[in-house]
Amino acid sequence: MNHRPITDHASSITRRGLSPGPGPRAFTLIEMLVVLAIIGILAGLVVNLMSRAGNAKVRGVAGTQLKEVETVIEAFQTKMGFYPPPTPNPASNTLYYALVGTIRPAAGVFEILNSQHIITVPNIQASFGVDGFVNSADPGDRGDAKNFYPHLKESQVRTNALGARFLVVPVKGPDGDFSVINYDAASPTRHNKEGFDVWVDVLLDGKPVRVGNWKD
Repeated sequence: MNHRPITDHASSITRRGLSPGPGPRAFTLIEMLVVLAIIGILAGLVVNLMSRAGNAKVRGVAGTQLKEVETVIEAFQTKMGFYPPPTPNPASNTLYYALVGTIRPAAGVFEILNSQHIITVPNIQASFGVDGFVNSADPGDRGDAKNFYPHLKESQVRTNALGARFLVVPVKGPDGDFSVINYDAASPTRHNKEGFDVWVDVLLDGKPVRVGNWKD
């Protein structure tokens, strides 16, 4: 019996194209640099998109809460016949006290309606530059004071070292992890001359940006 040599069999396989090809080709330096450049571009796009999404969220939270405060102020004006009075510094305003209402349990003391939080007149003067609050009543006349903001959340309020409370938006601002709500109903340079301005300064990409109840 004739047997073909093994070498002839291998040669036949090679001729039919069944021979194993060359091993995987390594990337060249240029190809690796191109891949790294593409990855860098994609990473930059992702970071940019995330930053934009974060900024939009901050603007949305600030805008929504300012709209809420506007509604409460308008309810106050409808009931009282005037807007909450301004203070010398728009950032140190008495909006919180005007909107939630207070009573005067003793001379020189104001207490929040339905709360045991109190503040003395000297601390009011030091914090706001005024002597007292509107929407306030004597203990026996609680009906003369009204809480226009019953759904106010704790995250929307900050208290300073003197016990004075301020309305804030719980997003990062120039002063920390919150942005104080500014209020102006008197300045001749305000945007809404027939009403009032409310605004906050928030941080977007590390820079302060003003969000207010007016059109830029």
